[in-house]
Amino acid sequence: ASTNSFLGIKEFPLDTKYPMMIGYCFVRLDDTIEDDLNLSRDEEGIKKKKNLMALLVENMEVNSPRKARKFYRELSKLKLKESKFNFLISNVRSVFKAYHAFDPKIKEIIYKRIREQSEGLASKYIQDIQSFQDYREYGHNSVGVIGNMIAELLHATGRLSKSALEKVITDEKTIRPGVNPAHDYGMTLQIFNDLRDFQEDFQNNIYKWPGMLFRERGMTYKDLAKLSRQDSEDKRIKADGILEEMPSIELIFPRHSFCASRDAIPLYILYFLEIWFEVINNGVSSI
Repeated sequence: ASTNSFLGIKEFPLDTKYPMMIGYCFVRLDDTIEDDLNLSRDEEGIKKKKNLMALLVENMEVNSPRKARKFYRELSKLKLKESKFNFLISNVRSVFKAYHAFDPKIKEIIYKRIREQSEGLASKYIQDIQSFQDYREYGHNSVGVIGNMIAELLHATGRLSKSALEKVITDEKTIRPGVNPAHDYGMTLQIFNDLRDFQEDFQNNIYKWPGMLFRERGMTYKDLAKLSRQDSEDKRIKADGILEEMPSIELIFPRHSFCASRDAIPLYILYFLEIWFEVINNGVSSI
């Protein structure tokens, strides 16, 4: 996801690209705290995550080199699962400095969405995803709000018209699927990422797939992760059922919704990307 985001962001003109890059640095910091630090998922680990995310938001509220150093020191104490994010952590004070140099309108957009993401990802219920609704809540906090941030930054930098913004964010107060294409764009990417990262997440004791998918079939995460040709036909059929249902549109759109079709997942991505590329090609507010 980090590579995909970079490839898209770098195509924009500098006045749009720069705020989006800094905004994405904050997104990546939240994700790093959530997934890539060796923090347990018990009460103590959740508390540490909450404190780190609160400190991140606090640094966005106040331009304080002292607070930025404190955030850097706290992150540096923890061992990363992936060393590639050490570069971001080592430069986190420069990220805060760049953010505080932005126009207040740009800062407010980034702050609002990162605060929403941080508060959501720090919530206890996020740590135990059992139902499709739990997954929707997780996806909203993880990337749904970032889809909104992207659209708002495009508008604030003159790359997306007011009417187009109202089409992709029609009601930001609801996370109900089918209302805000910008939000649903982020949700579809979350599903793709979680499908891709299943084995890696399992090795790191991270469980993002809804537990009900396994429980209803008498299966476990380990059963699916360690599935082999030597397993019984019944077990392989159950595993196939999980793999069929995980990318189901019902994870985003409830049954009987206006587009209850698996084909709607790529369509929503294409819908938002169509706006994205129109902005890149024209470089003006033309949609």
